[in-house]
Amino acid sequence: LANEALGKAESLNPNNPRVYFCKGQIVMHTPAMFGGGKDKALQLFEKSKSLFESQKPTNALMPMWGQRP
Repeated sequence: LANEALGKAESLNPNNPRVYFCKGQIVMHTPAMFGGGKDKALQLFEKSKSLFESQKPTNALMPMWGQRP
């Protein structure tokens, strides 16, 4: 169910860095024999980081979780 929700979130906004952050957490804690692991998660975390860096808050109500203030 989590992967379905993340897939829907990605289709609604592919530039949302939180989607890739959450996917990275799931992949990192999935055993390598099931397609997970730190190396595969790193790619998602790096994509998330680049999207966080390019994202500019448009108002004070935008979520800030996932990045340092």
